[in-house]
Amino acid sequence: MSTSKDARRGDPPAAQYVGRDNAVAVIGRSWRAVQDLAGALGVRPRRVGRIALYLAAELVAAIEKANEPAVEPEVDELESMRERVRRAG
Repeated sequence: MSTSKDARRGDPPAAQYVGRDNAVAVIGRSWRAVQDLAGALGVRPRRVGRIALYLAAELVAAIEKANEPAVEPEVDELESMRERVRRAG
């Protein structure tokens, strides 16, 4: 019997690995789509014999990182204009 916080609340245990049988339940995509996504994100499968499994935490972290908005460097507009004036002479 598990005594984790999730188990005490009655929540199902979180998957540690994503494989063919639970890809839709864990990631919400087909196994083929998970394999393609993992490959594109650079997440390598763990092999158990001929079975490929992805570490769920590693895959989710890679997905979250890929979905982070790009941070644009802050540009000082006034300094940018001054630089253009200096170049123009």
